[in-house]
Amino acid sequence: MVVHALADASGIPEPTLRLLLAVLAAYPAALMQRVLLTPSVGASTRNAVNVVLGLAIAYFFCGTDLVHSFATISTTWALCKLGEVLRVPPKSRWLVAAASFIFNFAYLLIAYYFHASESYDINWTTPQSVLTLRMIGFAFDWADGSKHLATKPPAASRTTSDSGTDVKGAKSADAKPTAATPPARVVTEDTRVPTAWAGDLSLVHVPSYLETLGFAYFTGSFLVGPQFSFALYRKYLSLDLFATYVPMGAKEAVPVNVPVKMLLKSSAGYAAKTFAKALLYLGVTQVLQMYFTSSVVLAPEFATAPYYERLYLAWWCGKTALAKYVGIWLLTDGSCALSGLSFDGLYPDGQTARWTGLSNIRAWAFESATSLGQIIAHFNINTNHWAKLYLFKRLKFLGNKQLSALGTLSFLAIWHGFHPGYAFAFALEFVDMEAERRLTRTVAPLVKALSASAAGRVLVNVTCWLLTTSALYYAALGFDLLTFQAIWQAFNALYWVGHIAVVVVLLITFIVPGPKRGGVSAAKKTQ
Repeated sequence: MVVHALADASGIPEPTLRLLLAVLAAYPAALMQRVLLTPSVGASTRNAVNVVLGLAIAYFFCGTDLVHSFATISTTWALCKLGEVLRVPPKSRWLVAAASFIFNFAYLLIAYYFHASESYDINWTTPQSVLTLRMIGFAFDWADGSKHLATKPPAASRTTSDSGTDVKGAKSADAKPTAATPPARVVTEDTRVPTAWAGDLSLVHVPSYLETLGFAYFTGSFLVGPQFSFALYRKYLSLDLFATYVPMGAKEAVPVNVPVKMLLKSSAGYAAKTFAKALLYLGVTQVLQMYFTSSVVLAPEFATAPYYERLYLAWWCGKTALAKYVGIWLLTDGSCALSGLSFDGLYPDGQTARWTGLSNIRAWAFESATSLGQIIAHFNINTNHWAKLYLFKRLKFLGNKQLSALGTLSFLAIWHGFHPGYAFAFALEFVDMEAERRLTRTVAPLVKALSASAAGRVLVNVTCWLLTTSALYYAALGFDLLTFQAIWQAFNALYWVGHIAVVVVLLITFIVPGPKRGGVSAAKKTQ
């Protein structure tokens, strides 16, 4: 009743308002969670609080439809536990992971079939889509744990995976922080893997049911993400997350040597800044939606407007369609930081904590991106890492990176729903990325020549930014329009310019020989 009254008073649709309030509820929950990050509180207590808080927020948003998430979590856990109880051979664990994949994905698609409409729906299937990926990843991580069982160590030895589980049995969640196994490669700003995906994520043994619930319903990520691994959650519970980190440019992990209580002080400031950015984005989005919704390109006068005006309106409509995601992800970034889960090591001063470990969007990098590759690196970051780890790399048996990428994008398109707009957008993304890769190589000599002067570098960057955003928002427009009829009407008015342009680019790159592969670096450095 209260939410309904607020929706009527504010003019915000009730499902949207309920989602926003549920995401905001993660902030007071985070304040309670961070208080428990002390050695005097056991990890089992921390997990129990996470379960209660997570279920409360989930029930507020989903109501009795909470049963769906509960069913999928329970079934996934039961499948893995049954495999463990029946002592499924290590090399056959993938069959359990495959069963989990089929079950979770099928459950989501059936839900879409019965609940989808011709508009973007905000209901229990919204968090269910996030949970689907989380549970699929959970089962894959357990299947990957078989590598630690292939050869049994001597009875006196203790081999521990980075997930915090030893080969002889599950590590107690109440254990004190210990140094994690250092990564094998040098970490730089460009190659840095977010905390959620760093190290060995495999699970030798199935976690307890309550731990699995705490992981699945974590307050700052259940509704709209971000994705993260169970290995991260277990380190968070045991405080191992705050024990070591890998400094920038280093190969080995070093002790943090800063009390958790001191580390958490800076998370409040980071959360406040991120929260302010989120409000700014959401506020600007509300204003933009007054002028640039997808209905603009479906209006009769759109097709008769001057062509340059149609391109201008389509650009802004595509941008507006994506802006709302940036705002909501910034909100979750803040709550995850406030809870302590997104701890990402220390800055070079060795004292100040990073809180970007679960950032799902790098707003400025996204807004200023000069290539689609940069867009992918800075937008929906953790879902992209999830897709790379659990889909792209596991499709290597196809023997071709393009086929692996196509398979990954096909899954993501269907995961969003059955609307043609999703397939339209992801298919165009695949072709656009291939065109960009080829064009970058072809124009490398020209870019190198122009980059010899400051004015030339500005020209290159502005041109690349305009082309990148135009391609992105053109595809986003189809993503937002959803239905075939709406897409056909809007893009007929645009003369399918984005499709024609990418075909022309591909033809040019096939006809015009590019330099040897060493010449590509010049173009990439300027972007």
